[in-house]
Formats: sequence, C-alpha cells, structure tokens
Amino acid sequence: MSRGESRIVAVVTLRQDVRAGGVPVFPAADEAERDQMARLLAKLLRGTIHDLRNGSYVIVRHH
Repeated sequence: MSRGESRIVAVVTLRQDVRAGGVPVFPAADEAERDQMARLLAKLLRGTIHDLRNGSYVIVRHH
C-alpha cells in the first residue's frame, strides 16, 4: 500500500446476507454488538470506522 492510499479492511453489519470479496465480513446480532465489534476491530486493525447508514460499518485503514 502506497502512502496516501486507503483500503477497506473489514465490514461489520447487521445484515446477515452481506458478502464482500476479499474483505472479512462480521455479522452482528444487534446494534450494540455491531458498535462494540467495530470499535475493537478498528483498534486492532489500526483503522477508522465509517458508517454507511444502512446498518453497516466499514473499517478503513488510511495511510
């Protein structure tokens, strides 16, 4: 990854039907679980949480 490039590293979602090629998808049972999972993943992956406003968050690593 070159400097200035961003990459989606994970998706956390309330939807059970979401599939993403090449990106791990973490389905959550409810909003509280989704929020907690997104915060933990962002910290572990050194990423930023972006809300797609459709029940899903993407974790993006910005360089």
